[in-house]
Amino acid sequence: PLRWAALVPPDRSGREAAHDLKAAAVTAGCQLQEPIRVPASTNDLQVPVEQVLAARPDAVLLWTEPSTAGELARALRRAGFAGRLAGPGQLSSESFLRCAGAAAEGLILPTLALTPRAGASVSEFNDEYRNRFSAPPDSLAILAHDAALLLVHILRKSDPDLSYRKFPFQETIAGASGP
Repeated sequence: PLRWAALVPPDRSGREAAHDLKAAAVTAGCQLQEPIRVPASTNDLQVPVEQVLAARPDAVLLWTEPSTAGELARALRRAGFAGRLAGPGQLSSESFLRCAGAAAEGLILPTLALTPRAGASVSEFNDEYRNRFSAPPDSLAILAHDAALLLVHILRKSDPDLSYRKFPFQETIAGASGP
């Protein structure tokens, strides 16, 4: 079976990510070494990189905030790790790419597969999001927007006490990710 290493934050989010990644490894039939905790504020990545390399994994899961993940990707590649790198959708960001540089090449990320019908909607959403938050949205922001849009639509069209009866939803509405 494939062997994975995971780098996660040392806080509660890291514990939750480690738990979820362990469950995913079991489901995928992979072996996951004990996730390595990496503080976002660390400048010395030698110890976690050495821990990863000692485990000789086939893939490394970079489950940290984007700039730390970028630095880790660069440090792993510089140390000779040639296996796969993967991470959460939040790594689809300018800060990750800026920190990772060429080490981002081949990174595996989950993302939305937008339909051609989503083109104008997602473009408009991206522009509005960037204007408001001075950063591009990630896939989760688009999905959260569409989930809120759907909820508001349902609440406006039905008696609030009976809204649950609208599921499963039978209408099509235009969201940022498409219909």
